Amino acid sequence: MAPPPNISRHNRSSGTATVGWPVWWGLATAVILDTVAQVCWKAAVNYVPANAGMWVTLLTTLRQPIVYVMLLAYVLAFANWLGVLAKADLSYAQPITALSYVTVTGCSLLLFQERLSGLRLLGLALILLGVWTVSLTHVGLNPLASAAGETRRAPAEVR
Repeated sequence: MAPPPNISRHNRSSGTATVGWPVWWGLATAVILDTVAQVCWKAAVNYVPANAGMWVTLLTTLRQPIVYVMLLAYVLAFANWLGVLAKADLSYAQPITALSYVTVTGCSLLLFQERLSGLRLLGLALILLGVWTVSLTHVGLNPLASAAGETRRAPAEVR
């Protein structure tokens, strides 16, 4: 029986699989949607007076149309994330989404004229190194072989 579609290039001897294009597209979409949401959030809050309290900040932000783009981005990100996690381990997928720290910083530089210190640049370089390192690993999908076909293994019981 063929492996389920969420397993690509499965290695039966090690129980691991390399990530296929659907997962990479999902991860890229997650980074893009998070970046859009963060930028919209900042753009909406830019209309709030610097000395405003919490309630004024909330009400002023909710009056900005771009805040609804942010909310839509989060709803889409939620749906996308469900699809990613159905195909890849959380311990693999979540670190990859750290790329949004880099993309949000880039957008902050371009759109809000924020500054980037040497220490922040070092931090971003370390994030990129970490994401690259995680991307080199195999995804442990651990399919169970059964007479009915292969399915994903349920999480181990907590003892």
